Amino acid sequence: MTEFSDSTENIQPLVESENSSNIEELFKKGISSYDNGDISTAIEIFQNIINQKPDFPEAYINLGNAYFKIGKANDAISYWKKALSIDSKLVTCYVNIGNAYYSLDNINDALPHWHVAITIAPDNTTALVNLGAAYEKLGDQSNAFKYYEQYLNHGLKDKKHDYVKILTKVTDTKRMAANYFNAGIKYHKRNLYKKALYAYLQSVKAYPNYPKTHLNLGNICYKAEKYKHAIKYWFQVIKLDPTDGNTCCNLGVSYEKLQKYSYAYCMYMRYLNITKKQSVTTLNAKKRIEKIKKYLNKHPEIINKHLSKAEEYYKNRKYYEALWEYENYAILKPDQLSAYEYKITELKNILNPLKKVMKETYEAGNQYFMQQKFELAISAYRRCMRLEPKNEYAEAAYTKILECAKFMRKSQ
Repeated sequence: MTEFSDSTENIQPLVESENSSNIEELFKKGISSYDNGDISTAIEIFQNIINQKPDFPEAYINLGNAYFKIGKANDAISYWKKALSIDSKLVTCYVNIGNAYYSLDNINDALPHWHVAITIAPDNTTALVNLGAAYEKLGDQSNAFKYYEQYLNHGLKDKKHDYVKILTKVTDTKRMAANYFNAGIKYHKRNLYKKALYAYLQSVKAYPNYPKTHLNLGNICYKAEKYKHAIKYWFQVIKLDPTDGNTCCNLGVSYEKLQKYSYAYCMYMRYLNITKKQSVTTLNAKKRIEKIKKYLNKHPEIINKHLSKAEEYYKNRKYYEALWEYENYAILKPDQLSAYEYKITELKNILNPLKKVMKETYEAGNQYFMQQKFELAISAYRRCMRLEPKNEYAEAAYTKILECAKFMRKSQ
């Protein structure tokens, strides 16, 4: 987790001035000294560059790399943070800061920096594989597999990490989980609930990101009137598949049985937002909402607890739980949505950065297209397609690439 590279590929063009050529030469000497293991000379050179050009982020990056190389992680972090104060989009800095904190056994401070890295570059394989390894070390298998699988989606050509090892790990555990799940289904159909429960639990233990396994576990618990346990498993279903309206409704019923009315209200509302088609179930959900609303109006303190929980989860970097509670608060207090919408958006981007980055990349391509900078437009559109081939933006990007090619042929 401590792989660093110099920033030569990210060097910004120097503004022509009397000393620009001198700084460029110094920078090359600093890189050469670093590559040759002469770290003290590299530090001296990069410090000299900073003295002459204090707004040159690449010098701070490489100074941080040099200090980390000699075991001074805290000094390295301070220089990388200085680079970010000049340019907040430097993915390398976020990755390196995360790596440095991890080397200091400070996973809690490492995680948010890697998360920021992938909100800027969702295909950054170093950040993805590090997130997977860190969550695995914390015992959070769900997030560990989530980021390992994202790494596998983008890391096929990556030479820095053991791709085959991670691929084998993920494939083997998913196969084992599928076998247990299939055994659970057989027991479940024969009403052998204890055996089904054991098989499903083994499936979740092996690979916790199959929604159907959690769904069936919740069903068994609900049938046994173990509503608290049913909620635990069905919550995982929604986490893995936010479009499952029926499970939202079932969660609403379970929360009502436990007299957790604010949660029941939120789940019924989520159900109605997902399920647009009118039915007996939707009508019943609306009736339950109206009844619960009267109760909540008499107990506003219950609603405020959701905001407190959201802030506590956010503080402890439990991002999904924080998002869940901020959304619950917004559902319960729609007049407060504008005050917390930025936080909800921020958390959505942390948890699913791909959509945001694809939109931004596609729009950048469109800007280049309008300016008739077709090569730059094609580059942006191709990146869009690489990030997520099966996506509305990727499909539109392919069409735009064909348009770019057409205009380029005409101009020849």
